[in-house]
Amino acid sequence: MTSSADVLAILAICGSIGSAVSGALADRYPARILLILYFVVRALALLWLPFSSFSLGELSSFGALFGLDAALTFPALTKLLSRSLDQYTMVAMMSWMMVAHILGAAITCAWVGFVRIAGYPVFFTVVGLMCLIAAGLAGASQD
Repeated sequence: MTSSADVLAILAICGSIGSAVSGALADRYPARILLILYFVVRALALLWLPFSSFSLGELSSFGALFGLDAALTFPALTKLLSRSLDQYTMVAMMSWMMVAHILGAAITCAWVGFVRIAGYPVFFTVVGLMCLIAAGLAGASQD
């Protein structure tokens, strides 16, 4: 590994692996329990990142862990949504969730860069805490 492109490649490869593994897990285990686990792992990765040295090795470790975890929620969410929504509504809901996710990330990154009242470490911490809240909400939901 010699560049940030290598870290992105690790993230993408691990994301593909994570998605396949999560699909298999979603067929075997309750979706709510999986979502709790996924959000807690994502929170831990995001909370750890600001305290890392941002070396290529540590960023590669983060990329692998976050890549594995990044796509995990989709099969579990699809399983939960399929219980109460028809096929077309479920697909539309997942699509809008993806749009909201990407738009929220883009707006947050732009806002952090524009306002400059706090650095990215603060916002990684905030998003990590939001993931813990999401884990709590998933735990409070009904299967």
